Amino acid sequence: MRRVPRVAPGDGRTRHPPNARLVRRGRARDDARVPEDNAQQVIARAHQLSLIGRDSAAAELLGPYLATHPEDAEALRLMAHVQLALGRPELALSAAERAARLSPGDAEPLVTLSYVLRAAGRVLDARAAVEEARRLDPLSVRVLSAWISAHLGVGSIGNWGRRRRLLEASEELLRIAPDEAVSHHMHALVRQDLGQPRRADAAYRRARALDPSDPLIRQNHAVLDIEMNRFGSALASNVTRLATEPDSRIAMFHLRATVNQMLRIVWIALFVVGNLAVRIVDLQRDFARIQSFIGWSAAVLWILVIIMLVHTAATSRGAFLRAFRSLPRVDLALTVTAATFLALLLGLTAFAIAPSFGLVVAVCVGYLLGLGALGWSWLGLRRTREELERAGEL
Repeated sequence: MRRVPRVAPGDGRTRHPPNARLVRRGRARDDARVPEDNAQQVIARAHQLSLIGRDSAAAELLGPYLATHPEDAEALRLMAHVQLALGRPELALSAAERAARLSPGDAEPLVTLSYVLRAAGRVLDARAAVEEARRLDPLSVRVLSAWISAHLGVGSIGNWGRRRRLLEASEELLRIAPDEAVSHHMHALVRQDLGQPRRADAAYRRARALDPSDPLIRQNHAVLDIEMNRFGSALASNVTRLATEPDSRIAMFHLRATVNQMLRIVWIALFVVGNLAVRIVDLQRDFARIQSFIGWSAAVLWILVIIMLVHTAATSRGAFLRAFRSLPRVDLALTVTAATFLALLLGLTAFAIAPSFGLVVAVCVGYLLGLGALGWSWLGLRRTREELERAGEL
């Protein structure tokens, strides 16, 4: 089963320069006119615009400035991240390469270049860039984080040597910055990629304790929750992020993926229940027993659904209904599947109370309808994932 993609700190979703949290969230003024002779003011203003999601305005501010200051490596780095966020990988790559050429002994432009190269699909070139950055500045938290990010994923740790290097890098990061959330976050990603979910969970919890507001940590912890079948926690994390970032495509993607995987497991459970019911009929011809079996199965499903909904609503502090109200607009097929599941539960409950052949037919038809809608939703998730990857967000 394909994993939900994780986003590592510092890739296309992270807006740089790195210490971004120094800029407060809030609506920036539209007046972007800053004196051109004040380079730091221009870059800080563009950085602020990028942080609040106004990448087009940041690009419009940086464009004229770079036309008169084409050798400002810091502005070029920021332009690379802005263009990547706008879905323009060619322009982002051009800016990142120019920044790296202008600062041959600086690791930071190479880190930026590695992120852009990864978004462009040039994984080997990205790793080469970050290897050079690590040679230049082996004790930098940002460089080590970028190195780990570049070596995570399927195919990047195919032998024990690479596994050992990943673990050594994450442990070195913990030694350098033991009180930084990013260190524990990267260590969690390494443990998760190595198939050690319990150690990854402990590292995620430490990272969230150090920085409870970081959306990337919450998002990646939610992915681990899905892998560990802790769907209530995963739902709560995604819904909470949507409450603070209602337009986040990443958060909505992960919410859809969580619900889709939950419903896939439910459909398998319903299939098993149906087969066991048919088996009871074939072997015992005891309709009272099958009625009791269906009743208990429906009761267990109702209890699980209620517990999960209550847990998600309580944890997300009221954001639950707002998030799920937007689900039909984003993924109609998934909404149809969820509605069909509730109808099937009602049908099974009705059968347990007053069995009839008509209810059996209705449940079978509903099951097939929901299965088709679930498959359509899964295809939609694949398309969304491809779009996010092209935009450099995954």
